[in-house]
Amino acid sequence: MNRALALTLGLSLGLLSGGCAVPPFEPLVVPVEPTPDAFVRVATALRALYPRLVVYDVEGQKLQSTWTDVQIGRNTARRRASVYWLDANRVALVVEVVWLHTGLDGMPYWTRPAADADGEHELSAALSAAFAAAAPDVRF
Repeated sequence: MNRALALTLGLSLGLLSGGCAVPPFEPLVVPVEPTPDAFVRVATALRALYPRLVVYDVEGQKLQSTWTDVQIGRNTARRRASVYWLDANRVALVVEVVWLHTGLDGMPYWTRPAADADGEHELSAALSAAFAAAAPDVRF
């Protein structure tokens, strides 16, 4: 193989691998009131949008939903939300989305998870409303 071809292949592979890099998810940080029922309020708001939770860790202060089917415009998608405490006054939340697409062979497939800013803002608004309301009477 001559040097020019080797250099061209090396640069092409370098550009391709760099072009496929996915930036890390940046959580949306939301202020919360440090009330004794803060965890329950956040869990209740999360379950209103994402009914099934797969992580409900009171000690670790973490919550995560299952993938939930949603219609976003005319597109079929699934969302998953994760919430964790940074400190007594702030939670971080990440909402991920996958889209249903049809491949070249006609078979449907789900895309890789991506950050969903609209879903994060929707959940943030639900959390704000949960802390503006009276204490919930919810048992899990």
